[in-house]
Amino acid sequence: MPCPGPHCNQSTMYHLIVQVALFLAVLFCADFWWKRVVHRQLSKLPGPVSVPLLVFYTFQRLTARYGQGGAPIRFFLGPVPFVIISSPEHAQVILSSSTCLAKPWIYRFTPLEGIFSLPVDKWRRHRRAIQPGFNLAVLNSFIPIFKRKIDILVEKLGREVVGGGTFDVYGYVAACTLDMVYSTTLGMEMNIQQQARSAYLDVLDELFELVTKRSTNVLLHPQWAYRLTSYYRRECRARQIFCAPSTEVLQRNPILARSPSEFSDVSKPQILIDQLYDLSLKDPTFDRDAIEKELNTMIFGGNETTAITMSNALLLIAMHPEVQNKLIVEITQVLGESFANITIEQLQQLTYMEAVLKEAMRLYPITTILGRKTGADLQLGEYRIPAGVNLAIDVFSIHRSAEHWGLNADLFVPERFLTGKHHPYAFLGFSAGPRNCIGIRYAWISMKMTLAHVLRRFELETPLRLQDIRIKASMTLKVIGGHIISVQARE
Repeated sequence: MPCPGPHCNQSTMYHLIVQVALFLAVLFCADFWWKRVVHRQLSKLPGPVSVPLLVFYTFQRLTARYGQGGAPIRFFLGPVPFVIISSPEHAQVILSSSTCLAKPWIYRFTPLEGIFSLPVDKWRRHRRAIQPGFNLAVLNSFIPIFKRKIDILVEKLGREVVGGGTFDVYGYVAACTLDMVYSTTLGMEMNIQQQARSAYLDVLDELFELVTKRSTNVLLHPQWAYRLTSYYRRECRARQIFCAPSTEVLQRNPILARSPSEFSDVSKPQILIDQLYDLSLKDPTFDRDAIEKELNTMIFGGNETTAITMSNALLLIAMHPEVQNKLIVEITQVLGESFANITIEQLQQLTYMEAVLKEAMRLYPITTILGRKTGADLQLGEYRIPAGVNLAIDVFSIHRSAEHWGLNADLFVPERFLTGKHHPYAFLGFSAGPRNCIGIRYAWISMKMTLAHVLRRFELETPLRLQDIRIKASMTLKVIGGHIISVQARE
């Protein structure tokens, strides 16, 4: 008999929802039953009540409440158990272990599909192949590119001297670092610093806010559910802009159009895409899709991490005139007055500057959480973590630990990095272990060159104080309200 009216439709929808809910409940119970041994072992760890939580606590709240003495903490993200690590000793065991190289499934939500999130077997091949592209000879070939882009940055900042007011320095720094990355990664002169806006920079915040919202809301984890939301449509648009630079350069220069002779001139800058093209001729796994994913990862890593760290450092230096004066003394002693023909060896001698940058990264780490997954049972002190468990290393809490950094852990004190007394895994600014950041040396060279040139030309000031800074964590840690400084020409 035909349905008599709209009430029938409502009833049918209600029953459908109930059936789906019951089906999901049965699936969860079955999963919980099969993993009961894991849950039994994890129940010995401190943490919130051992039921699947739909609320995602902040890691710092959990660490403060349950992590006394650096104990690992158990919590649930939906039905999936995680273990929070807030001890440098435990972080060292995990990050240096060959059985903890895998990353949690949650990393698949990010648009960084290269070596940042690849499964272990693919990561090993890609890392081994790409690593030579960051040797000192290659990085030395980038120095003229860095210098050219920094000169534009200094010129732009010089215009702020005339106005004499405060401004957010992040926009200037991010445009400069993106210019650097495009030139050294793609071999393209995009002239970002000459443009009023950059679509790529504009979309980063939105894209990674969406990634964070999905990661922390278990109801959005299933792809079918996520595709029904406005978040999905916004992310698709944002990803298109995010991937546009690598897509464009691959369309301009197809892999098949290259030849081995094009990679033989070592006197020219060794652009990353050229090295990846070279790899594609030797290894068929480096096809167009693999190259595009690695380029997207390198562009983001080379730009976002450097831009945020540099902006944080400039703001903190502006707050601390005594630190600024020490930097000027060191810069003058090491680089002289002209800054002509700066070398990597000279940049390595800027030890106080390195301490300043590390202290900025300690207070405000780019990534507040490092994810790993146990590939075998793991012993962390008195606790045994079963295989197949997701681990979340709480970098922010480790970096602010009074036990490892003293009672002044919340203050900006670069000198603490000159003593070498801290635990080697109490600072995780670039991660650590075999799966650390592949571009560490690239970052140090570009950041030191930028900071030296900016401080040589300008004296930095800010109305802000350390207690004024407010932060938010999405995929990266950001300062709320901007990096507000003013600049005056240095005599």
